[in-house]
Amino acid sequence: MDSIIDNRLKENSISKSNTEEDFLDVLLATSKFSRVQVQLLLLDIMGAGTDSVSDTIVWAIIELLRHPNIMERLQSELDDVIGKERLVEEADLNNLEYLQAVVKETLRLHPVAALGVPHYSTEATKVAGYDIPANTRVMLNLYAIGRDAKVWKSPLKFDPSRFLNSPVDVRGQHYEVLPFDARRRRCVGMNLALLSMAYTVAQLIHACTISLPEGLTDLDVDVEEKFAVTVVRRNPLNLLIKRRLPLDVYGTA
Repeated sequence: MDSIIDNRLKENSISKSNTEEDFLDVLLATSKFSRVQVQLLLLDIMGAGTDSVSDTIVWAIIELLRHPNIMERLQSELDDVIGKERLVEEADLNNLEYLQAVVKETLRLHPVAALGVPHYSTEATKVAGYDIPANTRVMLNLYAIGRDAKVWKSPLKFDPSRFLNSPVDVRGQHYEVLPFDARRRRCVGMNLALLSMAYTVAQLIHACTISLPEGLTDLDVDVEEKFAVTVVRRNPLNLLIKRRLPLDVYGTA
C-alpha cells in the first residue's frame, strides 16, 4: 500500500481533471484521513470486492443452469443487442434490461453478505416499535428481507421478470431488497460490484455455452448454502464450457 500511495502522490503533483480522479485520489485529497486509514480503506475495498462479487456471479450461473428458459431469454437479449460478431462491452450494459434484472434477482435471492455489516447506535432510538438502547450493535438480516413472503410473491422462486418495469432497485433506496445495505452506511463498492457482476455474467453467457456434465439435468443443480464470511455454495459446481461465437471474435492471446 505504501508504494501505491507514494506513486500516486508523485503522479498527483501533475494537475488532473476531475474526470481522471479515482477513489484513491479522493482519499488523498482530503485531510480527514491519515495514511493508515487510507491503507485500511484500500484493503477493505480489495478484500470485500473479491469473494463477494465472484460468489454472486457463481450464484447467477447456478440459477441460470437451474432455469434453462431464463438462460435462453438472456442469451437472446445478448444476441439481439450485441450480435455474434463482437464481445460485450461496458457501454452495452445499460441496454441489457433483462441482464440487469437477472443480476438484481440474484442479489435478492442470494445476498452473499447475509447480515450486512454491524451498525452501532450512538443514541437511544425506537425502530418499528422496538426500543434500541444507545451503544448497541445492530445487525440487519438482509437475507431474510429479500425472502420476505409479505413483500415478495413466491419469494424462493428465481424470477428476474419481477424487476422488469419495476421501480424497485438494489441500491439501498428500496427497503424490500438491501444487498448493499442502505443510505450513508451502504457498501462503498456498490457501483463497482454491480458493474463487475453484470459485465462478467454478460461475457460468460454471450461468449460461452455453459452446460452440465453428461447425465445431469437442471433438476440436479442444488442451491445448498454454506454460511461463512459470505454465503457460498456448499457443494462444488462442475460445468462444461464451450466457445459459442466465431473464433475470430475472441481475438488472440
